[in-house]
Amino acid sequence: MSEGQIALFIPILALLIPVFAIVGGIATKVMRDLAEHQRKMAELLHGRSSAGDQMVLEEIRALRGEVADLRDRVNQVALNSDVRPSLNN
Repeated sequence: MSEGQIALFIPILALLIPVFAIVGGIATKVMRDLAEHQRKMAELLHGRSSAGDQMVLEEIRALRGEVADLRDRVNQVALNSDVRPSLNN
């Protein structure tokens, strides 16, 4: 290799170092995000839930029970108002 070729490669190499660093950093971030996404998807598919999820499910069950009680009360009031004899007859 001649001195002219070496002199040409030095600036090219100096410019490629930061390019490789930036591309490597971006690739590392993408791979980390992909691994995190795969972990979350595996948890969803295998039904692993946290304690917070269990608390939410219990609250939903309690709310459904309250809604059912309210529905029964409203239906009972509606039936009582339909069956009550009129005093004006």
